[in-house]
Amino acid sequence: MQIASWTSLDYAHAFAVSLKVCANHKDARRGLDIHGEIFRLGLMETNSYVGSALVDMYTRCGLLAQAKQVFEDLTVHDTLSWNALMKSYIHFGHAEGVLKSFERMQLTGFLPDANSFLYNIKACSMIRSAQRGRNKHAQIGSDKLLETSIYVRGALIDMYAKLGALPNAQKVFDSLPVQNLVTWNSLISGYAEHGYSEKALGCLKEMQAKGMIPNSITMVYILKACSHMNDFSECLKLHAEIARKGFLEDSVHVATSLLDMYVKQGFLVKAQEIFDNVTVRNILSWTILIAGYADRGYGEKALYCFGRMQQEGFTPDTTVLACSLKGCGCLKAVDKGIEIHVEVERRSLLGQDSALANALLDMYVKCGLLAHAQEVLYELPHRDAASWTALIAGYAENGDSKEAFECFRLMQVDGINPNAVTLLCVLKACGNYGDLIRGLELHSEVERKGLKGDLTVANTLVDMYIKCGYPSKARDVFDSLPTCDVVSWNALISGYAELGHSEEVLACFEKMQAQDFAPDAVTYVGILKACASMGADISGRELHGEIARKGLTTCVLLGSALVDMYAKCGQLPKAEEVFETLSVQDVVSWNSLIAGYAQLGDSRRVFIVFDKMLLENVKPDMVTFLVVLTACNCRGLVKESGTYFAAMSKVFGIVPVLEHHSCMINLLGRNGNLNRVAAVIKEMPFCSNLVMWVTILNACKFLGNFSMAREAFQNALSLDDSHGAAYVLMSQVLANEN
Repeated sequence: MQIASWTSLDYAHAFAVSLKVCANHKDARRGLDIHGEIFRLGLMETNSYVGSALVDMYTRCGLLAQAKQVFEDLTVHDTLSWNALMKSYIHFGHAEGVLKSFERMQLTGFLPDANSFLYNIKACSMIRSAQRGRNKHAQIGSDKLLETSIYVRGALIDMYAKLGALPNAQKVFDSLPVQNLVTWNSLISGYAEHGYSEKALGCLKEMQAKGMIPNSITMVYILKACSHMNDFSECLKLHAEIARKGFLEDSVHVATSLLDMYVKQGFLVKAQEIFDNVTVRNILSWTILIAGYADRGYGEKALYCFGRMQQEGFTPDTTVLACSLKGCGCLKAVDKGIEIHVEVERRSLLGQDSALANALLDMYVKCGLLAHAQEVLYELPHRDAASWTALIAGYAENGDSKEAFECFRLMQVDGINPNAVTLLCVLKACGNYGDLIRGLELHSEVERKGLKGDLTVANTLVDMYIKCGYPSKARDVFDSLPTCDVVSWNALISGYAELGHSEEVLACFEKMQAQDFAPDAVTYVGILKACASMGADISGRELHGEIARKGLTTCVLLGSALVDMYAKCGQLPKAEEVFETLSVQDVVSWNSLIAGYAQLGDSRRVFIVFDKMLLENVKPDMVTFLVVLTACNCRGLVKESGTYFAAMSKVFGIVPVLEHHSCMINLLGRNGNLNRVAAVIKEMPFCSNLVMWVTILNACKFLGNFSMAREAFQNALSLDDSHGAAYVLMSQVLANEN
């Protein structure tokens, strides 16, 4: 055929083929030249086929505005050109543009075909609107397209599956005259994505029974389904089938999904084995493994993998960096954490990813570097509830309630609404600080946010009121719970035990058991504390038997509580017997034993046990020294008390607190060493209290030291000018002076 004799139809066909080539190569410049030639020949005025090809070319070259303009310039519209426009919107993710174009198309009198509905179904899936999808489904049914187009039915299954409307997806699937691999995969993916693991596996067995051979995409979805199951044998069977069919060698996606399945189920040894054997590793497989170790507290392994990944030439992305920072937090590896922080700063990543920023904050918090965490927070261009909460939680955990409150205030000034976790952290700070007023305000905030029924929040409220010394309010919160758990009971029981309300502890324990709640180690610690306070060694022995029957005697916390209970009940041989059986003899259990002998006035045994503790390389704490100094006080051992007092800071690095100084002053005062009393007072790193000055005043009464008595009296009055005991003691000093 000579070009001179070509018809407009011939030109249209040739240009359409050329435009398709430009689209495949994303050659917009050549496509623009062809567009000019088409315009010169006037083909767009007579042929919608050419117009549709132009729309498609501009779309695939990434030029949506030009594609839309071509469509609007067409003098002839038909279903084909409308479909080209809708396809263009789908390509760019503009779902609303598809739906509006469909409505315009119908209003101008054009009938949709299978492709028109296909694009609309995809658009409904993109905007996650099951209702609009159902409306399209009903319209398709009325046009009888479902009977003729397998692609439309497949798209419907895919849409319903992605939106979680799985009964609808199953219904459309069951209506198919022919079920191909694509439709099976769509249904399986829906069940896998929405946690219906058994259904997904059932689909696999059914499709195989019907002679359908799964492909790598099928296996990726099935592995995702298995990651939600706690069935190691099923995982191994699936793994064996995948290996037998050669998917591990042929598909990196299958290998990565298998790795992910083992990680999510916590089978990290198996996951490492898969990882070591895959021929091709990518950033995703490294991320999955590092995240698995970090999430389960294996910080050392996470950081080892992080190092190996970099050695193999992979540049860590923000997710890998966040997981590695989590590993640093687990290990308190602050040097490595700072190294990663420098890398993050060098690549200017901090302001780009909130998860990375929060991981960095959390790392500094876990390492106890709260000032560093606060600096990171203030440098962020965008702070969210998670970043503020990480810092608030850090201060609350470290007992710095004032800073936690200040961060909470600044968070609200920043315009960030606290979430449930934030409120939990601030409530904990209120309990630690004993701030009842703020706690009541937060309780109101909890109710305003509709969190009253949240069990974790309610349990924290109970704990907060108990720690603020308001047990009746704690009981009101507890009694208002529609349901409670063992944590709720423990919060109440432990709180009553701390406050010394032993009878309430035992009443709660009886009620808890009557309601069929099984006590755990924390429950028993609270009950044993109550028995110790009451001197109820018989009840304590019964509890000991129950604890032994339940196999809980290996719990260090319970073991120490048993030692403490027997010691406080005066049953020191039994306390020592339990102590000797402990798998871990920590400072708490040693203190319980030492305090038991001190309570009985057996100072000799106090010192023997203390020396034995040091021989076992257990470092004493402030409580240990308070008990030992009290024992010295009881026996009037001035020289020994001085030795122990000096050893606290010089040998063990423990700064003496007010109670230690009071003990020394009392002992020195009663033994006439008022000059040393004055020296102790002068060396104190904090302000003295009323009890201390009254103690000195009492010593002066017996020793006749009028000048020191006057100083002690004046200091006591400066703290409380209505303190009766100070006036009585000073009058006795004056009487003795006269």
